[in-house]
Amino acid sequence: MLSSFLTKLFLVGAASHGDLSEESRQADKIRYRTFFEESSEAIFMITREGKIIDVNPVMSDLFGYTREEMIMSGFQSIYARPEDYHKFQREIEQNGEIKDYEVTFRKKDGTEMVCLVTSRVHQRHGEDTLEYQGIIRNVTGQKQTEEELRRSRSQLLQTLAELKKAQNQVIQQERLSALGTMASGIAHDFNNALSPILSFSEVMMRYPEILDDKEKVARFIKMINTAAKDATSIVSRLREFYRQREAGEIFFPVDLNQLVEEIISLTQPKWETQQLANGITINIETDLGRIPAIAGNEAELREVLTNLVFNAVEAMPENGTLTFRTRTDGNQAVLEVCDTGVGMTEEVRERCLEPFFSTKGRYGTGLGLAVLFGIIQRHDGTVDIESKPGQGTTFSIHLPTMVDMSTESRIQESGTPVQPLRVLLVDDEPLVRQAVAEYLIIDGHTVETATNGREGLEKFHAGWFDIVVSDWAMPEMTGDQLAAAIKQVAPNKPVILITGFGDWTHTDEELPEGVDCIVTKPIIWSALQEALASVKRCERPQKVE
Repeated sequence: MLSSFLTKLFLVGAASHGDLSEESRQADKIRYRTFFEESSEAIFMITREGKIIDVNPVMSDLFGYTREEMIMSGFQSIYARPEDYHKFQREIEQNGEIKDYEVTFRKKDGTEMVCLVTSRVHQRHGEDTLEYQGIIRNVTGQKQTEEELRRSRSQLLQTLAELKKAQNQVIQQERLSALGTMASGIAHDFNNALSPILSFSEVMMRYPEILDDKEKVARFIKMINTAAKDATSIVSRLREFYRQREAGEIFFPVDLNQLVEEIISLTQPKWETQQLANGITINIETDLGRIPAIAGNEAELREVLTNLVFNAVEAMPENGTLTFRTRTDGNQAVLEVCDTGVGMTEEVRERCLEPFFSTKGRYGTGLGLAVLFGIIQRHDGTVDIESKPGQGTTFSIHLPTMVDMSTESRIQESGTPVQPLRVLLVDDEPLVRQAVAEYLIIDGHTVETATNGREGLEKFHAGWFDIVVSDWAMPEMTGDQLAAAIKQVAPNKPVILITGFGDWTHTDEELPEGVDCIVTKPIIWSALQEALASVKRCERPQKVE
């Protein structure tokens, strides 16, 4: 815009010096002068030496001088730094023009301002004299705004960096807090599972005469075994909040009424023994109707009922009644667990199924009911909660029934032992090694043991074995390293790996190199029997000299 403005200015000025009549030249001078005086731009005309020939009113107002004062003072005097004028002069002489050349000027009152200068060299008509004509635009405000924006951006970037640092610290603290809460929750659930194990075993140890009552001892041992099996699934509970039922996961018939009876016995140390010691009496009532079996995972459903019993007991600090009811509703079985405890507010009732939400302060984890909700959802069921402060709480669980199946079709716990085998058992934990060896010996197998992977490999080379069963995490040589070493000399020798690192649901292609099967700890007899049978079915025997 400034360049076209100057072009127009020069054309008007040049026309006044052309081969025109006197009358025309006078008319052009008037137009030129009018344009010059009334322009909204600050216009200047100076000699090469810097003497001001003329300025328009906008120019004089911009600097705070009168026109006469500016003509008398010279162009160099308005530069904040006089040496800048020489740079300006060299630039325009070299190129014949300059555009938006940044210069700092000083006004009459001493105020400095940043301006952009656009100028051209102009030669007077019929003369050798050169002069500079141009315009000046004050961009001080724009520069200040740009500087403020730059500072603001710098401050913003600094603030963002500080926020990011603070956010990382908060995230780290939240992770540690969540880890602590989850660890507390795992400990809480383990303690629940261990309670009947410790209680029933302690009774038999303290009162040896009970051992003469075979029926009672058998019942106690069954309760201990059931509680121990339930404890094996607790580590994986962290992924259970909203895990969907996996493809291929099989549910079996479960008798809810029988499950209720088991839970009453399993949790007896909590609702009776412990509470009586605290001077509190909890009554148990049952109203169990005739209902068909439901499809489910018995251990998970047992955990649901255990959590409900423990929560109900804690909600009745001054005596109370815990009632179990079962009934059918169409094609669903309904289980109601009712307590006469302190109840919940509406806000607590709406949030009690959220993970980590707890009203027990540091004594609560907020995991129990969240796990309950996840398990029931995975069973295609629903949970309804009715509760009011001071009027107790009722949990109503609806689960689909299995009309075409009976509880007699449930899979038996014991596996089918294979023919006697010579087994190399490798484990660095003495108690685990002894327990697994006992399993194998009772099933008729011959067992030789090793305390670590390196010793196991030496014994494997020194003898002959039908199968190798090895722990995974061991010093000197891990179980998978042992398996790989064995397969180098005996590619078809079956190797079963035992691990305590959670559940393995991988396919054979995803197993570690050399491993044919994985069994998770704690080891259940039937699981070990099934592993032996499965790898023997696929074995192609090869004798190692």
